[in-house]
Amino acid sequence: MYFKCTSRLVPTFKKLYDAVFTFEGTRAIVFKLDEVVPDVELKHCITMALTYHKVKHLPLLGA
Repeated sequence: MYFKCTSRLVPTFKKLYDAVFTFEGTRAIVFKLDEVVPDVELKHCITMALTYHKVKHLPLLGA
């Protein structure tokens, strides 16, 4: 799942979910085809991405 690499999204996701997801730089969360996707954590990341402009000034994007 790709995100705008100049945002603080993926660095924040790394701080919150480093043990849960695999990341590609500051651009993406990477999933394998046979991997079980952790729904709760992914939904939280998507919510943060969709509300990014409202929370980008907050520490850890308000998480």
